[in-house]
Amino acid sequence: MTYGTLGRAFASRIDELRADRALTLFGAALALANAITFVQWKFYNGVPLMVGRGRDSLCWPFWTSCHAYALPVGVVNAGLWLYLLLALIAAGCFLARRVSAGYWLLLLVNAMRIFVLLQDYRLRANHHHMLNWMVLTWLFLPDTRALLRHVLVMIYFWAGALKLDPDWLSGATLYRQDRLWFPPALVPAACVYVVVLEMGMIWGLYSRRGWIYWAVFAQLVLFHYTSWPVVGFWYPALMFCLLSILALARLRPEPPRRLAMVRAWRPALTAALAAVFAVLQLIPRAFPGDTAITGEGRLFALHMFDAVLVCDATLTYHLSDGRERIDVRRETTQLPHRSRCDPAIYYAIARNACAHLAAAEATPPGGAPIDLDLRLRTRRTSAAEYTQVLDVHQFCAAPPSYALWHHNDWIAGPTGGATARAVAAFATR
Repeated sequence: MTYGTLGRAFASRIDELRADRALTLFGAALALANAITFVQWKFYNGVPLMVGRGRDSLCWPFWTSCHAYALPVGVVNAGLWLYLLLALIAAGCFLARRVSAGYWLLLLVNAMRIFVLLQDYRLRANHHHMLNWMVLTWLFLPDTRALLRHVLVMIYFWAGALKLDPDWLSGATLYRQDRLWFPPALVPAACVYVVVLEMGMIWGLYSRRGWIYWAVFAQLVLFHYTSWPVVGFWYPALMFCLLSILALARLRPEPPRRLAMVRAWRPALTAALAAVFAVLQLIPRAFPGDTAITGEGRLFALHMFDAVLVCDATLTYHLSDGRERIDVRRETTQLPHRSRCDPAIYYAIARNACAHLAAAEATPPGGAPIDLDLRLRTRRTSAAEYTQVLDVHQFCAAPPSYALWHHNDWIAGPTGGATARAVAAFATR
């Protein structure tokens, strides 16, 4: 494909968006979703102090060299403010019908968001998963109105499927129940109702009857409004932005121009999108064990909590004089519920610790650490016993690699696999 062909393709895409006022207004909503993300990152997460150069950012398991691309704290801070400014300008462009400028600004804004997101695994959130799907659909896929609705329905349906878990259905998964706007006795019924809404009622968004359509839409808005005191402002505010396409598409008539090619491709395009989304959600089910505990395969799927986990993690340092020092990690209580027991968090922490040991003197003084063991044990709040998720001895001597597409034999087992190899490697040094 030549540059001229690519340019014409983008020009045609922008013309399609410009012709549909509902889509241009939704472009403003997507830009606003990024502005809301700025508020979360800047004032709640403290992103500059997380990912700035010299900080112990936690690299994603598939990109363990993220520190090499870290920027100074001041540059990250300025970049975040630029991110906000560009997002607001993009929203203004869409409102002013300057769709071409808004399109390229929105593309740039989301590229900036993804770059920051990849700097630290702790920034992982379901919010980005959903926003990415909606942004990619809006930016690049034809028959955009229909596909945006399909994506939203798939997000809710598979979120409901994830909640088909005894912990959720009993209400045990729902933390901060004292902050809800209804009596605690109704929590189990409310949790069941959420599954009914997400897996059953959600199909009402395809109804031609207005009262059915708007009833489902109102239920979704009420659901996210009710979740505000539990999950904070970011998630419901973001979802209000994404849900706006449902109101816009219903209230704004669709342009009469419809390409015959799009009509012919619609069934195949819809089926392909649904198949890709479904396969990604099913990947965790192909991994052994309880993936709510092991985290394996979850990078591809919706990142929602389906169980409240309790865990403890330690780094046991081996000192040069033969003694040991245990570092009990506080992340097990300080990180968000969905991330605080994720093995990938402690895998990154251990890698950082090994890097610090390697940067120390070649011949450490007596009592200095020379290697470490990584341990993590986790249980559901509904379970009595812990699962030993990580027990990797001499981590620095032979750090295990993280496989995305198959089971890691050093996860969810105290012996064997990479653990045994690490011990053997240290013994033969």
